[in-house]
Amino acid sequence: MNISAPGKLMLSGEWSVLENGVPCIVLAVDQRVYASIEEASETKINLKDFEIETNAVIEGTKISFEKEDEKLLFTKHSIETALKYIAAKGIAVKNFELETRGDNTTVAVNGKQMKVGFGSSAAAVTAITGAVLKLHGIDIETKQGELVLFKLAIIAHFNAQGKVGSGFDVGASVFGGALVYKRFDAEWLVNELQEKSVQGVADEEWPGFEARNISLPKELELMVGFTGKSASTKELVLKIREFKKEKPEEYEKIIESIKEVTEKLIIALQNSEKQKIIELLNENRKLLKTLSDASNNNLEIEEHKIMSEIASANGCAAKFSGAGGGDSSVGICFEKETKEKVLKEWKEKGIIPIEANVSENGATVE
Repeated sequence: MNISAPGKLMLSGEWSVLENGVPCIVLAVDQRVYASIEEASETKINLKDFEIETNAVIEGTKISFEKEDEKLLFTKHSIETALKYIAAKGIAVKNFELETRGDNTTVAVNGKQMKVGFGSSAAAVTAITGAVLKLHGIDIETKQGELVLFKLAIIAHFNAQGKVGSGFDVGASVFGGALVYKRFDAEWLVNELQEKSVQGVADEEWPGFEARNISLPKELELMVGFTGKSASTKELVLKIREFKKEKPEEYEKIIESIKEVTEKLIIALQNSEKQKIIELLNENRKLLKTLSDASNNNLEIEEHKIMSEIASANGCAAKFSGAGGGDSSVGICFEKETKEKVLKEWKEKGIIPIEANVSENGATVE
């Protein structure tokens, strides 16, 4: 049995989505992670992309690996979270062989292979959690099943990451398409997990959480460029937190402005207002630059700036996607010829264009 889940690109709402009630627009992209699973007499795990192969022992709802490796952390949390839910439903836990692999999201930079940040940890957690649930006969394909998968994948990812993050990447991996996402109340989730079982938390309403798909204009062309540099999100988060603590009014003013732009962009996308979409994305870029400067962060690095300026000169828009500080920029235009011209100019400036398309399908049983 095979389960796959897409990666993600944030279009609008970076940083502001960490606040309750503030939406972001995230695109699921066709760079997928695959998990294949089958019942077996002994449990074996093979993470192909990390070249990790190990036997494992399941005791109750815990899994221990013969070969310990920190790269198994997300796998461990995914399996154990799924097993807790399965056991609480009164289903006997099975041994299994699990194998994961991802679409190639690495590029050569100065002779070195570098990973392009499409949120593969969230996609892997979604695919693994889904595979373990499906093997035990639990629905992950109806609307209700998707919701349970999302919540369990969030719990696994949240715990593996040290209880940080908004979960928008898990949302993209589960629901697919272009998604308007508002985060759950993180404080509430931490308290609930302390007081209730995983099943209890997964089967209840989550305050603040919202995820709904929106349609994109038919002519929309997605452009993605890799800066050739990886970002350390943790360091960026610490600086933003510091800024929020020291200058709360200034922080809230910027976040409120990003929220307003994102809300206008949701409407513009659904109404196919092309010029408005370009203007709002450019406005979003300026606001992120303001946040970057105010927090003494380097969110928009030189390569992001180059991509934005080339896009603007061609009547398009581009901005960094996700936390910033490196990784990718996302751009939008409405003509294939324009896209090709922009990508060519990016390439001439040392930017690496990445082929990525919106994936309408989220987590899928294949």
